[in-house]
Amino acid sequence: MLKLKTPAKINLFLEILNKRPDGYHNLVSIMQTVSLFDELTIESLSNDTIEIESNNKEIPTDSRNLVYKAAQAVKEKFNIKQGVKIYIDKQIPICAGLGGGSSNAAGTIKGLIELWGIMPLDEISKNEQIRLLSSKLGADVPFFLTGGTTLCEGIGDIVAPIKSIGKKNVILINPNFSVSTSEVYNRIKFPLTKISQMYKIPTDFKHWSLDKNDLFNRLEEFVFPYNPEIAKIKFLLIQAGCLALMSGSGSTVFGISKSKDHSDEIIKKLNQYNWKIYNTETH
Repeated sequence: MLKLKTPAKINLFLEILNKRPDGYHNLVSIMQTVSLFDELTIESLSNDTIEIESNNKEIPTDSRNLVYKAAQAVKEKFNIKQGVKIYIDKQIPICAGLGGGSSNAAGTIKGLIELWGIMPLDEISKNEQIRLLSSKLGADVPFFLTGGTTLCEGIGDIVAPIKSIGKKNVILINPNFSVSTSEVYNRIKFPLTKISQMYKIPTDFKHWSLDKNDLFNRLEEFVFPYNPEIAKIKFLLIQAGCLALMSGSGSTVFGISKSKDHSDEIIKKLNQYNWKIYNTETH
């Protein structure tokens, strides 16, 4: 048996380039892991089955779950005849732009590779077979095999670590409702508005910095008109002195504060709202 934590992510930058023939969109994004975690408990079984349990009754525990799919993919790829039981202690809000499901899937891949002694853990992120396996599960899964500060391209499955932004205090605010990623992407029409924004994409990400002119999420313009409460959260975080942006396709907004004390002060003021608020840092 082993236990491992799987982190949430935020998008520091997200631009949509075009729509692909397969219906997905090519994008450029900078993702960053933060210290809000789910915890997986993984236990090998003697019978050849996959069992999923969770404290969150909203997530499926059958083959619809990415953790189940990840376990099945590892078993098939490496011809493993043992079964596995995985308990998901869910703390990351679901369908919230924080990548919780993808992080769980990546954690399952790493956990099973360790549990079953398939390969050394330090080889996982460099192994092309594992990268392909993870990308078939979901666009964000390859990112979570490494985490940190990462440039993601393609549909998000082409990843390359870039210079870390260092330790930052990050407030996550979820308005207690989810946003459908597919609905958001279905609203995207080309040519995009503010098309000049696309030329902000740096050619050299080694020199990408973190300030209000660098933070950008194209999807805000396809979410805010339909969900003004998300826009309100961003406004309040900026008003409080944070660098703020919606993460992914929402519904969570993050604010990068000046210090832990600054975060504590902001959270105290915003506790009047019926929102889930998390005091985290970059991870």
